[in-house]
Amino acid sequence: MGKIPFDTLSPEQHENVRSALAAAFGSAPVDAITRVTGGATTASTFRVDIGGRRYLLRAEGEPSPLRNPHQYVSMRIATEAGIAPEIHYIDEVTAWR
Repeated sequence: MGKIPFDTLSPEQHENVRSALAAAFGSAPVDAITRVTGGATTASTFRVDIGGRRYLLRAEGEPSPLRNPHQYVSMRIATEAGIAPEIHYIDEVTAWR
């Protein structure tokens, strides 16, 4: 992984992204990483292509007072209900450092 497209992330966020990819996919080679723009939050999102499959990576931004305090629970519920993509990795602890 080069500096692009993670050049918009802080060094700590960059390391968190590297750790998340390693935790979720082990040593599988990353084929491509593309920044996904848009959205109403301060999170940075990326499409990550690994092994011929596409995944969405979300790196939290600055916490907002409008943040849903139950967002990770909500993500899991939506995944279990089959209305959201499978979750491969969540690290709630480092998300808000």
